[in-house]
Parts: sequence; C-alpha cells; structure tokens
Amino acid sequence: MSGAALLYGMGQGGEVYQGDNGTTAVVLDDGVVRAGTMFGTVFLTDQRMETETARAHRLAEHEARHADQWAGFSLAAGPAAFPALYALDEAFFPGAFNHFERQAGLEDGGYDTPSDCPSLAGQMALASLGLLAGSVLVVRHRRRRSSASEHSGGALSRG
Repeated sequence: MSGAALLYGMGQGGEVYQGDNGTTAVVLDDGVVRAGTMFGTVFLTDQRMETETARAHRLAEHEARHADQWAGFSLAAGPAAFPALYALDEAFFPGAFNHFERQAGLEDGGYDTPSDCPSLAGQMALASLGLLAGSVLVVRHRRRRSSASEHSGGALSRG
C-alpha cells in the first residue's frame, strides 16, 4: 500500500518529504481528503507547511500512529482490514468523532475536540446495527434448532 501511494503521489507531481519517524509525506495540489490520508506509511496531503515546526512534528506523529494502526490490523486481519474498519467508523463517527482519529490524537491531527463526543447519531446507528445483528442471530439460531428437530424427529423413537 505504501509503495502504491508513493508511486501515485510522485506520478501526480507531488513533493516527497521523508519524516524522522519512518513516514513519508507527499504534498499534492489536489485529490486529497481532509488534510490528507495515510496509506501504510505514506501520507498524501495538500498541506504545505514548514517541516521544522512543532505543528509539522505533531502531525507527523499523528500520522505515524495511523501507520501503526494500519500495521496492527494488517497483521491481525490482512491489509484491507484497517481501511475497511476506518471507513465503517467514519460512516458512523465522522471527522473528530472517528475512533481511529481519537486514538491517533485529535489535536495532533489538527482536529478540534467536539463537545458532544461521541456523536449521538453515531451511537444510535451502532445501536441499530447491534439490534439488527442480534435479530439475525436469533432467527438463525431458531432455524437451526427447527431444522435439527425435523432431521432427528422419528428417526430414534422408542416403542
């Protein structure tokens, strides 16, 4: 993923900066979501800033935490796990409500900490998904039990 992001960024004419913490930043003119997106250890961004500032170092640390998240989930469930989980979390908890952004450090990432965290809409959506998943499991359990009793009914009756 890192190599593909680096090739993409360079192909788009991006400026490449190597961070002290093992991350690489590629500054592009456009095509970036929010302030940037981490792909493995490569940060694609449209933010042009001085590299030797406290702000730049905090952002680099924030993005390095995302690289650690990506690596951990890749080891546990494959390389697509982190982006899939991040996107799912983002759908219910956007921006500063996103759990991965919170873990990486909101202030370091340039986010303002919201006062109503986590979002009520996100909580309601997750509760709804939980209820739906629970309902599906109950229906599946009942069908299995019903199917098992149909298969064993009469085959081992005593007389």
